[in-house]
Amino acid sequence: MFYIDLLFILILLSSQISENNLGFFKVFYKDFKGTISSPFRWKLKDWLYAGLIIGVTLALYKIDSNITSLIRHYIRPFTITIAKMAKLCGDGNFLFISISVFYICGIIFKNERAKKTALLCLESLLITAFFIQILKFSFHRHRPSSGDLFNTFDGPGLQGANLAFPSGHASAAFSVLSIIALEYSELPIIPFLAYSIATLTALSRVHDNAHWASDVFFGGALAFFIARNIIDSHKETVLPQGICSKIKGFLCLWKNKL
Repeated sequence: MFYIDLLFILILLSSQISENNLGFFKVFYKDFKGTISSPFRWKLKDWLYAGLIIGVTLALYKIDSNITSLIRHYIRPFTITIAKMAKLCGDGNFLFISISVFYICGIIFKNERAKKTALLCLESLLITAFFIQILKFSFHRHRPSSGDLFNTFDGPGLQGANLAFPSGHASAAFSVLSIIALEYSELPIIPFLAYSIATLTALSRVHDNAHWASDVFFGGALAFFIARNIIDSHKETVLPQGICSKIKGFLCLWKNKL
């Protein structure tokens, strides 16, 4: 498909996004490894943040059924419309397209910051998805739509059903929108809109009876933590001037292929 071709062009041709002139895949590997090993470098505030996430998740877990019943009670036609639109912001295909468009706009308008942000969004989305999938297949929590109790888990396995915890849509939305919010934090409206949209995406999954409240909270919190870690590791990152000419050349080849 179109967006798959375009996405791979952007990945393969984004040859450097760091001061060390490393390729995208090398930087991705470095940050992926850094995310895994980050607990060994945590400070007190990081451990407090992690403890808060676990504590709130457990608190929500205890009242998951009550929250689901409450939200389901207030479903109206307009909430269905809002939930349908918000869900889109957690869809992987939609996010890949959006990141690609964001990057192309950076090329067109010669905005190095936009290109860098797009690549960081892609990196955050991929790293977050990896950890989310591990957790999903480790817990195999039943969705509220299954009719089973909130505390029904199948445990580790490879079956592709009952993958409620954590929420993939909530984590995907926060993984991308948190990067944008953190990168453009000097503009108050950007973080406000980014986190509002991500929160609506998370709530839409509870509204649609696809996830419990603890699923979406933990997924969103984990994604934010990963996004912040990536931003911290790229605070001084700049894109080299030569990247534009490389990408433009390959985009011409790609267009000729159509």
